[in-house]
Amino acid sequence: MLLILVFLCVSCGVSGGNADSYFNSGFDNDSKGQDDLAIENYSKAIEIDPKYIDAYYNRGNVYLSQRQYDLAIRDYSKAIEIDPKYVDAYYNRGKVYLSQRQYDLAIRDYNKTIEIDPKSVDAYGNRGNAYFSQGKYDLAIADFNKVIEIDPQDALAYYNLGRVHATTGQSELAIADYNKAIELDPKRVVLYFNKATVCEKIGDKSEAIKAYTLFLRYASNPNPDIEKAKSRIKALGGTI
Repeated sequence: MLLILVFLCVSCGVSGGNADSYFNSGFDNDSKGQDDLAIENYSKAIEIDPKYIDAYYNRGNVYLSQRQYDLAIRDYSKAIEIDPKYVDAYYNRGKVYLSQRQYDLAIRDYNKTIEIDPKSVDAYGNRGNAYFSQGKYDLAIADFNKVIEIDPQDALAYYNLGRVHATTGQSELAIADYNKAIELDPKRVVLYFNKATVCEKIGDKSEAIKAYTLFLRYASNPNPDIEKAKSRIKALGGTI
């Protein structure tokens, strides 16, 4: 999560009572996980300077981390009101809407993010997830492919493509996607589990057992799929 820092020579305390001093103290609190103090100091900066855009944005980030989503949206919206091209505020507000399953609003914000920053792989990826959740699979695939076009080493994009292809019954494509993601990020355990379930679905018991076994090699507790993987290996005739 991006935080904005104004570089001034200030101590951890606030002296002088100017907006920048309060802002930087808020940033210092934020970096130390002192959320309530961070909110208090960002709020004081805003009280002194009601158009202190970075204070709204950073306070919104703290609210987001606390899951105070309405307050986070309010602050991101205020930052956007002050600067309609504040790309990070659109992106983070989209994250809030996505987490709340308000997919149309999330997509709207990701559209704006991409309009301002056409290379934002995170915006394409999250918009793809919103489309996926809406069952708009072609649009989701287009966004995940765009991520790969911008960054061919993005394992998460291949994972997301695999999810779409598995959901739409394109098992061979899903396996290929998971294999590519595994090549790029061999310790991302969910890749092995998802690949195993697809292999099992098409009757490839040998590959399913291999994938479940690799999942168990890399998975660590607590992970609810560990016992499932053990059970499936036994059911398929494998040994643990």
